[in-house]
Amino acid sequence: MFTEYDLQELVKYKSSDPVISLYLNTEPSKGNADTYKLRMRTMLKDVNLDKDVEIIERYFDHKYDWAGRGVAIFSSHSQSFFKTFPLALAVADKVVINDRPYIKPFASMLDNYGCYGVALVDKQNLLLFTYHLGVLNEIGKHIGEDVKRTKRGGASTFPGRRGGQSDVTGYSKETVWKNIKESADTASKLFEENHVRRIIVGGSEENISMFLDELPKHTQSLVVDTIAASLNITYLELQDKVYSVCKKSEHKRGNKIVGDLFTNASKGRDAIIGLKDTLSAVNEARVYKLIVSDKYQVPGFRCHGCDFLTTDSGYVCLSCNKEVQSEEDIVERAISNVIRTGGKVEVIIDNEQLEASHNIGAILRY
Repeated sequence: MFTEYDLQELVKYKSSDPVISLYLNTEPSKGNADTYKLRMRTMLKDVNLDKDVEIIERYFDHKYDWAGRGVAIFSSHSQSFFKTFPLALAVADKVVINDRPYIKPFASMLDNYGCYGVALVDKQNLLLFTYHLGVLNEIGKHIGEDVKRTKRGGASTFPGRRGGQSDVTGYSKETVWKNIKESADTASKLFEENHVRRIIVGGSEENISMFLDELPKHTQSLVVDTIAASLNITYLELQDKVYSVCKKSEHKRGNKIVGDLFTNASKGRDAIIGLKDTLSAVNEARVYKLIVSDKYQVPGFRCHGCDFLTTDSGYVCLSCNKEVQSEEDIVERAISNVIRTGGKVEVIIDNEQLEASHNIGAILRY
C-alpha cells in the first residue's frame, strides 16, 4: 500500500539516467487484461528505453494480478531502480520520462483519499477501520456488555452525560452509556495509533449522536461526515459508502482551502497567488502549503544542479552559474521541491475560483 513514506522516497530519488513513470488505469469497466496490456504497449511504443519497456511488460505478463483499479510503475534499468504500486483507486493513463519519478497523481490521492478512519457503532459494539487509497482494513473492535430490554420506558438522561442527550427507551440506559463511552475511548486510542487524519462515523442517527458526544474533543475535530450503516454491512457496501464520503469531502475541503488562500492573499497574510510568485517562494523554500489545480501543467525551465525553477528561458542560475534547461511540466517540479523541503501540497479538483485565477498559489512560512 502506498504511504507518505513511499512518496518521500520517490521525491528524494534523482537519477543521472531517464526514469519512466507509468500510470495505468485497470478499472474493470475499462476492459480486461488484454485490453489493459494493449493500452500500456501503445503508451510505451515511442519510448526509446528498450530495457525499461521490456521490464515493465514482463511485470504485467507475470506479476501484476489485475485485481486493482490502477497501477503505478517507476523504472530506470541502468540505475537498477524499479518500483511498482498496485492501487485500489483508478488513475488516468500517463507516461512521463524525466530524471525523477512523476508523483503528482500520488500527491492528489494522498490528500483526498489517505488516512481516513471509520467507526461503526451501535448500543453494544464497535468496529474500527482505516481507509487509505481505496483500501478498507479492520483495525479493532470493542465488544460491550449485553444490552437487555426493560419493560419500563420513559425519558431521562445517561449519568454523567455531556449535553443532555435523550433517553434510550426500552433499554438498560446505564449499560448503553457504558458501552458507548468505552467504544469512544477505544476509537480515539486506535485512531491516534494509526495516524488517522479524518474520521467517518457510521450507525443509526441516535447511536452516532451518543458516540460523537463521548469522543474526546481532539478526536471529534477529525470527524468529517457520518453514514447510515449497521455493523452487519458488507465489506463492499461499506467501501462504496466511504468512497462516496471521500468524494464529497474532497470537494468541500478543496473549497475551504482555496477560500482560505484567497482570503489570506487579499489581506497580505503570507499567501500568494500566481505561478511566478509561487515559483519564487518554492525556490526560497518558503512554501508551507502549495495549492494547485489537479490538471494544471505549464512548461518552464529548471536548473538541473539545484532544481531552481523559472518560467524565463536563458536564465543563468545564481547558485550553480549554469543556464536553466527546458522542463515539460514546471508545476510537477514545484510539487516535488515543496515536499522535499518539508512543505505540504494540496491538489485541488474542479474548483472554479482557483482555475479562474492562475490555478496555483501558496501559503507561506514567512
